[in-house]
Amino acid sequence: MLLSELFEGSPDIEIKQLSIDSRLPMKDCIFFCLSGIRYDGHHFIDEAIKNGASVIVYEDEVDTSKNAVFIKVSDVADCLNDIAAKFYDYPARGLESFIVCGCDGQSSVSNLIYSLISKVRPCASVGSCGIHYGEHHLYSSVPTLTILDNHKYLYEFVRCSMESCVFEGDAMSLSYKKLDGIDPDVFVYTSTNEYATEFEEIGINYYDALVSYLYTLDEKTLIILNKDDIAYDELVLAAGDNYLTYGCKEHSDFVIEDIKLKKDGSSFSLKHKGGSCTFNTKLLGMNNIYNAAAAIVALVSRGYDTNKIAENLAKVRPLDGVMDPVDLGQDYSIYIDCADNIKSLHDVYDFGEHIRKAGSKVYAVWGINGTDESDTLKEIAELSESFIDHMILTENNSYSGNMMHVMKKALPYFESMKPLAIEDRSIAIESAVEMLNRDDILFILGKGNETTITRNLGKETYIGDKKAAELAVSRRLKEEKDDI
Repeated sequence: MLLSELFEGSPDIEIKQLSIDSRLPMKDCIFFCLSGIRYDGHHFIDEAIKNGASVIVYEDEVDTSKNAVFIKVSDVADCLNDIAAKFYDYPARGLESFIVCGCDGQSSVSNLIYSLISKVRPCASVGSCGIHYGEHHLYSSVPTLTILDNHKYLYEFVRCSMESCVFEGDAMSLSYKKLDGIDPDVFVYTSTNEYATEFEEIGINYYDALVSYLYTLDEKTLIILNKDDIAYDELVLAAGDNYLTYGCKEHSDFVIEDIKLKKDGSSFSLKHKGGSCTFNTKLLGMNNIYNAAAAIVALVSRGYDTNKIAENLAKVRPLDGVMDPVDLGQDYSIYIDCADNIKSLHDVYDFGEHIRKAGSKVYAVWGINGTDESDTLKEIAELSESFIDHMILTENNSYSGNMMHVMKKALPYFESMKPLAIEDRSIAIESAVEMLNRDDILFILGKGNETTITRNLGKETYIGDKKAAELAVSRRLKEEKDDI
């Protein structure tokens, strides 16, 4: 493609690639001086030219006397979204697209939408669960994907005959305009927690990023909001006129009712315009009912058949590490969940209250971060006291310092539960499993499906909560069988 086709009035220079990384080979390349969290592309112009860049797109004042074509724009991120879309022949226009954001539940909702669409048509997904399209499954981390990455994947999805795509977003994605080139058909916001100032340490507030993004959406984009969410009244003001709501409140467009929570599944109905449909699912807990409702509303709004959605939802298993049961035939219940804040912990504990039998006990293994503050620990302790009979404190990510010292400082907050402090997470899980009696419930909280732990010397491999729990249960079942 010629530069003149990308930028009107520019020379007829052949352009074969776009880049934001000055370290890469850049023959026939445009280098965009994109500003990120840690680096500013304007500081790497010399390196980009040295590596072959023939065109530099910039917004700050720079030395333009060097051997390249310099193009000044008002916003490099906006320009990159526009030029990348043109360079890759506007792939987003050929795809039905969904973007899912939120403080909690965004991974579950995006995975549900992807799973349900995939039952009826080719669908791609980009999020914390990886990048999926056709037979391809690649690892990804949502915050690290760039504007260019997203456009390249859109192009690849079209090339591989995908018909729909689902992108999971977060505050960083929105604030750095990483998703602005998608122009979604449906935007779903799940829920807000007390940490809505996500990425606060780098100056990004989730509310600000989200509201700013909502104002950029095309009028045709349908916005779906949780009417029961604490941020609903603020967000609906930025949603314009094209939005739908879901929730347990009677005046939601889709009302969740007839809720039944069981230890191995859930059921609920969605009432809409006088009609109602019942959904059965293997997903667990009230939070997952909200997630399922969000996904259903997103699909119904696009014309997907409600009965087919209900049929396929019944087949979808829980997301790894999100109210994920460990079931090897034992007579007690174990669930793995990534809950690490007040709202998500309350959702988990409330599920325990719904399913516990008279006389049974609820246990929790909860991991402390080395950065947890006293106010946070106090809130979590007070909440846990209301629901949990016994707690084992252990490591989550220590970052720095002595983890036993961190846990000993936290113990007084949990004093009424007389908790144990066991530094090694696997041993903590094994100890908890050994305590369980028939019909007891154990929640293993904080890491979900993570398979690393950050300790003093950096990230270390960890077998994962589910594997640790399965090994402990298997060992106990074998011992019990040998004793017979």
